Amino acid sequence: MARIIFLLVFVIPLAIFSGYLVFYSTDMYDSRASVIITEERNAAQTVDLTFLGLPSQSNDRDALVLETFILSRDLIVDLDKKLDFKKHFSDPRADWWHRFNASSSVEDLVAYMQYNILVEYDVDAKVLDVSVRSFDREYSKLVLDEIIAKSQSFMDALNERVAAYQTRFFEQQLTRAEQRLRGAKQEMVDFQRTNKLLTVQAEGDVILQNVGGLEKILVQKQSELYTQQQTLSANAPQLADLKNQIDSIKQQLVLERERLSGGSAASVTELDARYREILLNLEFVTNIYKSNLTQLEQMKFEAAQRQKFLIVVSAPSIADESGYPNRLYAIITAAIILLVAYFVVSLMTAVLRERA
Repeated sequence: MARIIFLLVFVIPLAIFSGYLVFYSTDMYDSRASVIITEERNAAQTVDLTFLGLPSQSNDRDALVLETFILSRDLIVDLDKKLDFKKHFSDPRADWWHRFNASSSVEDLVAYMQYNILVEYDVDAKVLDVSVRSFDREYSKLVLDEIIAKSQSFMDALNERVAAYQTRFFEQQLTRAEQRLRGAKQEMVDFQRTNKLLTVQAEGDVILQNVGGLEKILVQKQSELYTQQQTLSANAPQLADLKNQIDSIKQQLVLERERLSGGSAASVTELDARYREILLNLEFVTNIYKSNLTQLEQMKFEAAQRQKFLIVVSAPSIADESGYPNRLYAIITAAIILLVAYFVVSLMTAVLRERA
């Protein structure tokens, strides 16, 4: 009885399993590559805690993100469109256990490829090891080459998104400041155009020159009037004409002085106050714009320093021999399991015999 149990539980299953592995199972070939993720960061802004035995959380997080991307549905479906996974892995020459069913769903294909794409992260070395297993050594390398290329594109896109997110706020602030600056400049132009002046200082200088010229003419006319009064009668037409000229000059002086001192609506004093207000607002807005521009450039510089790069430490390899299935290891493991099963069945049989 023991021999029959040994034959049924151990010998026959092991023989079938070994025969399948040796004569029927299809060889699969691994292509391996190693990559690391580096970050261009200012040494003065970072604190290295690795010397304390603490892991670099940034590198670990980046490696986890990249690992998730490599095993993601989107990447596998994208690679399938280019490399036709279904055609290769459903090859009828492959054994039925490892062969993929071409009529299966996309979800099944993703699960199947996640089984054949292995990603391991070495926490100490900060190295991400990626391997691809297929029925052809060249095809394995081709798939791994595409994964590395897609991973590099993914890191570049991630850098662009992070940089855009970090600078978006300062770009918005700069846009608002630029609009305010344009509005302040337009206000200055409108003010100068409405009042027909280049600057208030220039307008004041012109008025002062006019006042000085009128006062000089007034003194001359008054002197001439005094001289004429000495020789002409009080009713002489020349004296009346000089008096009219003097009155006109005085009236013009009054108007010019009102323009200068603030007695009229368009006085230089009021224009100067309004001009200085507009000028102060223009300088304030200009300083804001310069500040936002400096902050934006600084943020772009810091974002460039924090960019992450994918460096290929070990390029995708071409396997010299199949790495899967490991027939000897599988047979030994199966033998141990079947041997344990044989002892369990034998023990249960012996117990049943005693009770019978």
